[in-house]
Amino acid sequence: MAETVETHPPSQSALSAFLRSKPLWIAFLATVLSAAWWIYRDVSAPPAAPTSESGAKSGLVAGVTAGSPTAPAERPASPVTFRMGISFMAGFAVMWLFRKFLKVTLIVGGTVVAIIAVLKATGLISLDWSQVEADMQGGIDAASKQATAFKDFVVAALPSGASAAVGGFFGFRRS
Repeated sequence: MAETVETHPPSQSALSAFLRSKPLWIAFLATVLSAAWWIYRDVSAPPAAPTSESGAKSGLVAGVTAGSPTAPAERPASPVTFRMGISFMAGFAVMWLFRKFLKVTLIVGGTVVAIIAVLKATGLISLDWSQVEADMQGGIDAASKQATAFKDFVVAALPSGASAAVGGFFGFRRS
């Protein structure tokens, strides 16, 4: 039995691989349709009932008085599918970029470590490892603080954390 190996053409750019993601396009389509529905709903909504000086709405809704517990609820600011779609796409993009950043960082870091090892083995450099370790720990601490601040910013900015997490999962898996 012959095995088939999937190969990508060499001309394929990273951006085209990003844009070929089916989950990303599904989220984009759901977001666009939801935004269109949201705009249509707001444009075609009947005008609000005038309010009196006390802030109570004038007009009767089938025997319901203003401020009663059975009064019609206000509609949400945006449809849930729109918020979830935006969160999914943001999570997807952030984790896709993080994966690219991580690959480059590991390649550069590995190259630097290999060069230092060769230079040290040949005797061209002499390193104070305690100073190198202290500098590395300072860099790790600074990166950790920045990563935590970025995570807090993203979590606060995204309306749907679960959708962003799912998008992040798909984005990290996307090569």
